[in-house]
Amino acid sequence: MIFVNDFTNCLRSSQGNVFADDTICYTQGTELVQNYLQSDLCNDSKWYRHNKLSLYIEKSGCTCMLGTSQRIHNNLHMEIILDG
Repeated sequence: MIFVNDFTNCLRSSQGNVFADDTICYTQGTELVQNYLQSDLCNDSKWYRHNKLSLYIEKSGCTCMLGTSQRIHNNLHMEIILDG
């Protein structure tokens, strides 16, 4: 038996919400957001493997919401890698 609500316990720098078979991980801040998300994505991947589950990559995505045009300009390229 897998308790999917335990999933959020593997997050260190992000928060997470689980509803049915959908999971959302999110974080906020002005610096190091990419590092936080990357670190937690690695933790997520370990949790999936430990529980013999897989991530459906085709349904996965990333959305960035940035407040000002300066922040958008400074964060145009954000690369987050899964098991790469």
